[in-house]
This record gives sequence, C-alpha cells and structure tokens, in this order.
Amino acid sequence: MRPQIAVRESPSPSPSLPTPKTKQIKRAMTSRSTAPGELSWLLDDLLTRAEGTHHAIVLSTDGLLMASSSQLERPAAEHLAAIASGLQSLAGGVSKQFAAGEIRQSIIEMDKAFLFVAAAGEGACMALVSDSECDVGLVAYEMNKVIQRVGQYLSAPPRPDMPSTPARVKG
Repeated sequence: MRPQIAVRESPSPSPSLPTPKTKQIKRAMTSRSTAPGELSWLLDDLLTRAEGTHHAIVLSTDGLLMASSSQLERPAAEHLAAIASGLQSLAGGVSKQFAAGEIRQSIIEMDKAFLFVAAAGEGACMALVSDSECDVGLVAYEMNKVIQRVGQYLSAPPRPDMPSTPARVKG
C-alpha cells in the first residue's frame, strides 16, 4: 500500500466526474503499463465540457496508445494513435524545415469532422475527434486546460528498443 500524500484539489469542472488527485494522475500517466481505460475518466470529462466532441486519446509521439476515452474501442483508439503520431511527425518536419519552433497543435478540417492533435508533455500528444459543428476555439481551449493540468505527468519515455535520439542519416 502506498502512503497517502495530502494534495490540494482544484474544483471539479464536472460535478458528475470525480476530480483526480495529482498523485493518481502522475502514477497513471507515467506508467509504461498504463491500460488505456485507466485515464478514460480524464478524457471523458474533456468530452463532456466541449460540445460536439466524440473521442480523445493520449499517445506517445511514436504512436503508442497511452489512454483513450471510454466510448472508443481499442482498435480504433490504436488506429487514431498511429494517425496522430504521423500527423505530429509531419508537423515536426514542417517546423524543422522552416525553423518554426515547437509544435503546439495541428487541426485537420474535414467535411464532417475535425481532428485535433496537441503536444502534451515530453514525448506525448493528445488527439481528439469532433464533429464539424464544434466550437474549434473551445475544443482547443479545453484540450489545453487538460494538458496544462497534467502535462508534466504525460511524459512517455522512448521504447527500450528505440534510440533516445533520432538517428542521423548520412547523405
């Protein structure tokens, strides 16, 4: 049994969902064995605050699913993680090519939906799918609130079989 640490809680944004304690967030977010369902409450709360949102995930930048909202089936969540990782990588290429600095957020607009991908701690991202009628500014704001609240705990260490720094290609 782990010792309890007193943590000052901020007011819960949603009366229907419990407010997580910092220690719970840190333990869940930094564990490599975190099951996607362990943090679904955090993502579900985000979806209740921003109308028109449907699914949200947290992923490592190399595409591993770390958590997903409860209504998203695991295969779909893993597929979304791969897509979001690729999008974040493409955005990184643009940033590097044009010396544009850190990537904060990417938004893809489709006929019937938006895909948001935002940096969320070192080595992690958050992705969210909404309908095309959502308030884009509100969705981005709510995502940022969650990231600000728990971003320091969202680090995803590199995979053991992967180098910690990107390999350089000689040309």
